[in-house]
Amino acid sequence: MPISPVNRLPAELLLQAFRFYLETVPDTCDVYRHIKRELASVSRRWRDVILHSPSLWTTIKVTSYWSEARAKTYVTRSSQSLLDIDFWYWSEPDSDGIFTAVLNVLTSCTHRWRSFTIQEDITGLHRSIVLDKLEHLSFPSLKRVSIGNFPGSLTEQWELWLRPENSPHLEHVHLYVEADTLVASHIPSGISALSLEITDYRHIRDSSVFESLSYRGLNRGLTSLHVSGMSVDFDLHPNSIQLPLLEEFVCTIDHGKALIHALVAPKLKHFDYSPQLRPWGNSPSVIFADLNSKFNNVDYLCLSHFTAENLSEAVCLASPNVCQLELVDVPYWKNLKRLTMKGLEHSDLGVS
Repeated sequence: MPISPVNRLPAELLLQAFRFYLETVPDTCDVYRHIKRELASVSRRWRDVILHSPSLWTTIKVTSYWSEARAKTYVTRSSQSLLDIDFWYWSEPDSDGIFTAVLNVLTSCTHRWRSFTIQEDITGLHRSIVLDKLEHLSFPSLKRVSIGNFPGSLTEQWELWLRPENSPHLEHVHLYVEADTLVASHIPSGISALSLEITDYRHIRDSSVFESLSYRGLNRGLTSLHVSGMSVDFDLHPNSIQLPLLEEFVCTIDHGKALIHALVAPKLKHFDYSPQLRPWGNSPSVIFADLNSKFNNVDYLCLSHFTAENLSEAVCLASPNVCQLELVDVPYWKNLKRLTMKGLEHSDLGVS
C-alpha cells in the first residue's frame, strides 16, 4: 500500500505542522486538548510524534476539567522544556482538594515556568490559593506574569515570589486593575515591560493606579508601558510620571489627556494613541495641545482610530521628528492599504 505524502514528511516537519495548526486553535484549554487528541488519533506515527514531542506539552491551561493525573502527564511529557502556566475558571470550590493537588504538581517544577497567567474570570478563592502557594518559591526562568482581577488590597506577602531574588529574569508584568489600586507598590522593580488593563465600574476620578509609578526602581528599567481598559479621567499633574528609559508607550483608554501630559519620557520612540471611542475630547488636537516638542524623539506615531483630517499643528509640534505615521484611513480612497508622504511642509497638512 503506497505511503501518503504527509507520512513521508520527516518528524521535525510534521511537528512543525502540528505547531502551526495548534496556534490557530481558539485560546481555550479544552479546545486545544481535544484538537491534540484528534491529531493523535489519525495514525500511530502521528500519535508517537505528539506523545514524544515535549514542545507540544508546554502550554498548561488549567480548568475545572483538569486532574492531578493530567497535570503529571503534562509535566512529564514536557521533559525539561520551559512551561507556560495558565489558570482559567475553576467552577467548583476546592473541598475535594483537586485544585490544590493540581497546583502542587505544577509548583514542583517552578524552575521551568516561563510565563504565568491567572485569567480574569478565576474566582477570588482560587486566585488566593494560587498566590499563597507561590509565596517564597523561586522562578529562575520566569519572564512574563499576567494576573486578572489584581488583588490590590492584599498584603505584600504574596508578591515575594515576584521580587528579583526569586524571579531574576522577570521582564513583563500584565495586571488587570481597578482605577484606585495602588498598583505601583506591588510591581517588582527591574521589569522592562508593564501592561495595565484598567477597570472603572464605579466611575471614580482617581490616579492611584499610577501613584509612585516613577519610583520603586521602575524608572530604572521600564522601556515599555501599555495602558488599556475602561475610560478613566485621571487626576494627574503634568510631568508627574518620570520614566527616563521608556521607549514604547501604547494608550487605548478614552480621555487619556491627563496621562499623556503627565508622562515624561525623553527616550520615547514608539507612541500609539488609539482610544476605543472618538469623542471630541479624544481628538489629537485636544490630547496633544500645549506639548511643544515634549516627544521630540518619537519616530513612530500611531493614531489608528483617526484619519488624516484629525491631524493638527499640536500633533506636529508635540512630536516633530516622526518618520512613520499610522492612521485608520485616508478619505476618498476606501481600498488604500499603504500611504507614503514625502517632503511635506506643515502647510500641506493644513497646519500654519
